Amino acid sequence: MNPVTILLLGFLPIYLMSIAISVTILSFITKDRRIYTILSITASLIAFIISLYILILTLNSGILVYRFGGFPAPLGIVYTVDRLSAFLGTLSMFMLFLTSIYSSWMIRSRWLYLYYLLLFLMATGSIGCLYTGDIFNFFVSLELLAISSYALTAFYRDSPRAIRAALRYAISGMMVTSLYLLSTFIIYGSFGTLNMADIALKTRNPNAVTEFTGTTFGDIIVSSKVAISLMVWVFLFKSAIFPLNFAWQPYAYGEAPTPIAAAFTAIADTVGLYGLMRILYTIFGYDSVLADFRASILLLLRVLAIISALIGALLMNFQRDVKRFIAYSTMVQLSLALLGISLDNIEGIASAVLHILSNSLGDAILFYLAGISIVCCGRTVECLGSLKLKKMIVAIFSGGILNLFGVIPIFIGFWSKALLVLSSVRLGTVIYAVLVLVISGIAAAGYFKILYRIIVSKGIVQPIIKDIAIPYTTSLTLLTLVVVLGTAFFLYRPFMEFVLGIGFDVVNNYNTYIVRTLTIS
Repeated sequence: MNPVTILLLGFLPIYLMSIAISVTILSFITKDRRIYTILSITASLIAFIISLYILILTLNSGILVYRFGGFPAPLGIVYTVDRLSAFLGTLSMFMLFLTSIYSSWMIRSRWLYLYYLLLFLMATGSIGCLYTGDIFNFFVSLELLAISSYALTAFYRDSPRAIRAALRYAISGMMVTSLYLLSTFIIYGSFGTLNMADIALKTRNPNAVTEFTGTTFGDIIVSSKVAISLMVWVFLFKSAIFPLNFAWQPYAYGEAPTPIAAAFTAIADTVGLYGLMRILYTIFGYDSVLADFRASILLLLRVLAIISALIGALLMNFQRDVKRFIAYSTMVQLSLALLGISLDNIEGIASAVLHILSNSLGDAILFYLAGISIVCCGRTVECLGSLKLKKMIVAIFSGGILNLFGVIPIFIGFWSKALLVLSSVRLGTVIYAVLVLVISGIAAAGYFKILYRIIVSKGIVQPIIKDIAIPYTTSLTLLTLVVVLGTAFFLYRPFMEFVLGIGFDVVNNYNTYIVRTLTIS
């Protein structure tokens, strides 16, 4: 492949970081918010185009590898991008683009340059986590992602609630990421490498000898069990899975600026689920030396996923703060994605990918339109009655709700649940399919309670503001995309094959990942 094309893999995170630095430099030159806005929107659009091009390359050429400084793996750090990481990277950059547009409407702070600086740092960390093929480089990117997320949560620093939420997020987050760092030390001490492909090779063949790193050291079984346990704990925290989410997620979603809360799922929280797939399938797969322990971990994750989704669905029904309502809705959807990951088959992984996609787009629709009522009136559910004055907005909001509920085939949210049910049946555990339907029914009560507030409520507290072109356009764009993707899934076979292909790659294609990463070309 053209070396210039491969350079795009290493260029994208550097480009995002350079935009963050540029915003900082501009703050010393001008205070004109229009400059920051134009730069952010233009730069995020370019980032989205680059990520989309990388996704297309993975479809045409398979796994892509970029070697930093030209050093071959496992000697140097590499970016190894397959269809899963490329797809999630494209989703992340798409939401960065929409967040930049929506922020130009909602964020009026004099610290706007700091806002965009942190936003692009968060995007840099996200892409770094998704693209890297090195577990320590993953930690570095995860720290960048986490620190910028803490700061964005506390962006409204005049609000004591925002500061408290950021502190809860930061203190718990730093403790958890420290555990991830500890796990990298343990793996390095046992395997003599930090490269994911190299570790994946040695978990399947402990006697394998790799150039530059040699073979394993001592008993890798015990050390691997400790490392994988710590990593799973970290990724459950990042994915807002019960009980770890109560330390931060409802507070961070509630107090962060509305555009950032909408971006958290696609840019930040997705990294946790991605990390689980990479650790439990690519590195410690079903044929690794930890096969039995891995099976126990997956069983535990199934139980946690069901409990987390059930609690999230119940809590949705008692929320009067619309942002916290969406936070618990996210908890339900990501827990169902976790269930798909834990089912250990192609359809399960495919359903997890679609749940991530569906929830990212659906959350953004609700947050973007709820932002209108927040500006007009406040964050209470009753204030959503303000949206009733614009029937098209109510229709878009209803579409976002129906997508998350997942009962109509034209929405992509339907197919994420359909694949999850199919995955459960294929595994021979119909009970999980039944529980998914029960959880969806409980969540539906919360979703339709919100719709009732908008459609039937007679108490409109404040009239809707006139300048709503941006939230209207962005939410309509997202709803259109949700419908197009949902329709394409059953009418356009290549899209269905693409989604199922991601599931196949994650479950079965680890050999290609290893060979493409470790082969010197």
